[in-house]
Amino acid sequence: MSKKKKQRRPIRKKELIFDIFSLVSLIIIGLIYEFRAYYFYNEETKDKVLTDATLNGSILDNNRVTTTGAGLYQDKDGYYFKGDVNNNYVKFGNRLFRVIRINKDNSVKVISYDLVASFMNGNTKYDNGNIRKFLNKTDNKINDTDNSGVYYDTIPNADYFLKTTKYSIDSISNDKVISSDKEYKDYISSLTIDDYIKAGGKNSYLNIGKYFYIIGTKGNNEILSIYDDGTIDAVTSSDTSGVRAVFTFKKNLKLMRGNGTIENPYVIKQGSYINFVDSYVRLGDNIWKVYYDKNRVIKLALNGYYMKDNSFVTSSFSNQDNVFDQDNMYNIGYLLNNEFYSSLYYNNYLINGTHYNGTIGEENSYDYKSIYTNKVYSKVGLLNIFDYNNTLFLDNFYMINSNNENTCYVYRKNGVLEEVGIEDEKLVVPVITMYKGIIRRGRGSIDDPYTV
Repeated sequence: MSKKKKQRRPIRKKELIFDIFSLVSLIIIGLIYEFRAYYFYNEETKDKVLTDATLNGSILDNNRVTTTGAGLYQDKDGYYFKGDVNNNYVKFGNRLFRVIRINKDNSVKVISYDLVASFMNGNTKYDNGNIRKFLNKTDNKINDTDNSGVYYDTIPNADYFLKTTKYSIDSISNDKVISSDKEYKDYISSLTIDDYIKAGGKNSYLNIGKYFYIIGTKGNNEILSIYDDGTIDAVTSSDTSGVRAVFTFKKNLKLMRGNGTIENPYVIKQGSYINFVDSYVRLGDNIWKVYYDKNRVIKLALNGYYMKDNSFVTSSFSNQDNVFDQDNMYNIGYLLNNEFYSSLYYNNYLINGTHYNGTIGEENSYDYKSIYTNKVYSKVGLLNIFDYNNTLFLDNFYMINSNNENTCYVYRKNGVLEEVGIEDEKLVVPVITMYKGIIRRGRGSIDDPYTV
């Protein structure tokens, strides 16, 4: 028996139109979701783009060696930037640096873009003063317990990325530099006279219009500072000035992206070696900036001044003495831990922080250890003068330390601490402490801060 062939049913016009419409719709929907997936993947990973580029290699690729004007110069020790250059920016650890030079071994020496603290050196010599102890672990011991290395501790896995930086403590006389034969090596240092002058001094990218220490001496072993007009001059061991951090990246560190401009700095690939320092965190309507990340705890400074009813709040430190007192209603400690604390509807996230408020002055030779002789525990506090200070644009606000019972230190953004009476009205920058494990999402930038 022969089988009858099935006759195909003719496709109706309406069905054809519906099928075509459905197919086109599916394609469009697929493209939309593919685009969305690509967009969000790109947003999530644009800081994770991997390249074969290295920091030292990219700097040399992007610059021609010059002998005149601003640019990259060559000397017997490698290459160095001179003049008011604008393409030597590096981003690492959530913060910006400027490249000073590429050494012969392809390691790269950098300086912090801005100040990292302001205080007095407490000694006529750099190697025995507060600056070196603030920047480094004492005797380069990683696990010391004397509170040194405040800045060192902000660097994520410093041993992995950094090599020791060599420097000498030169002197200056009648505008001439007298080189020292003695050489030092630290992970972190200040800027040297030689690097500042070689870069072009006051006419270079190193002049930021602020006071900051420089390694060297003048006259009777007086220590040196760059003044706000870019000149080099002496300061006493009790004078205050800003601190900028200098260190050396190991050779051939991989980059994620960048061409060295401030808009697109060289971004060093850090992998899992990261921390929260210099990241931004949104809590309620407030943006905070992390300045400490250690032992599961982060400390944050308000990214602005304490405000109430759209106005800046000013406060005296106290009506009695220089003690940060949460029980005295006329004390800045009471203001912060009552009125300010109560205004934070997220205050259940805050934990008691340790705030070192020891007096530092002539009686203890301005030694940095003196501030650690006294401390208070509170949910809200103030920066001490040896905290890593990344407030940058903020000015004229109280620190928690003082010289004597009648005065307190006030931070000025030009790099000089001002000593004022405890009843003077100044601005307030609160600091808080939290467990970092509660941070859940965000990228930590000012535009996309972490949230909890």
